[in-house]
Amino acid sequence: MGPFGPKAEPPQPAGMHRPRYPGSDEELLTALRPFVRSVSFFKYGENHRSKVQPEVLVAHAPLFRELTKLSANLAFKKASLQTVFLKLANENQFPALSTQTLLEDWITTMNTRVRIACRHVAKARIQARPPRWLQHIDGDRMAARAEIGREEQSLELPGMIDLADSGRQERESEEPDSTTEEDAVAASPEMLPADGGGDAGHDAGHDPVGPEAPVT
Repeated sequence: MGPFGPKAEPPQPAGMHRPRYPGSDEELLTALRPFVRSVSFFKYGENHRSKVQPEVLVAHAPLFRELTKLSANLAFKKASLQTVFLKLANENQFPALSTQTLLEDWITTMNTRVRIACRHVAKARIQARPPRWLQHIDGDRMAARAEIGREEQSLELPGMIDLADSGRQERESEEPDSTTEEDAVAASPEMLPADGGGDAGHDAGHDPVGPEAPVT
């Protein structure tokens, strides 16, 4: 273990190969340069079993936003980060890195910390229910994704209702008329008693009661 932490590298799980950052080291250098202002600019876990530290990740949200622009899944090659951190150390001439051993240890430590933190953020992004702290890093993107979901739902529901109504109407129009002649006669308005009484409610030619007798 060196002064900047252990040199353990996170192992790559079998069968799990994320697409690596395909860009140039210069682009990665440009993205990291504004954030590397001291040898201790980023403190994080240095072991593949290190726990997620949301407070640290959120505090460095601008860093992960910049790195995401280069690689959506934040998968950077070890060799690329080593090259970039060496250039940054030479640019800044940190007094704490006064020997080759200290320099090499710092590069390895920063490489490990950044890669593990990137892996934690990347894993949080693919969860079915992302943790709340991720909103402080991807707030705009998560809000946009939620808005798109709401818009799609509002567009799909009326369409589904229209299709259901259309199908129901088609089925009704295709169904044969099962009404019998007797049903039709029974349902005829002429066969029903009128509110005003009289002989309007009786079948013509078949009056069991007969006409009323005249009043004398």
